Amino acid sequence: LHKLWEGLGYYSRVDNLKKAAQMVMQDYDGCLPEGYDELLKLPGIGPYTAGAIASIAFGQRVGAVDGNVLRIL
Repeated sequence: LHKLWEGLGYYSRVDNLKKAAQMVMQDYDGCLPEGYDELLKLPGIGPYTAGAIASIAFGQRVGAVDGNVLRIL
């Protein structure tokens, strides 16, 4: 994966992507968890991403506030 990611930077993201994919396969039978709290357990998934996935992909009423917006507030 690092070879495919070469030149893009953010190498920790590819490591987290692999770990998260393994967790989804192992712990969730290959299906992405729908709940905000469950999504947060995946490596590399923070509050914004968990909120975005839960609300957009699964129609849940969860906020997704980007870190840049939080700085302004």
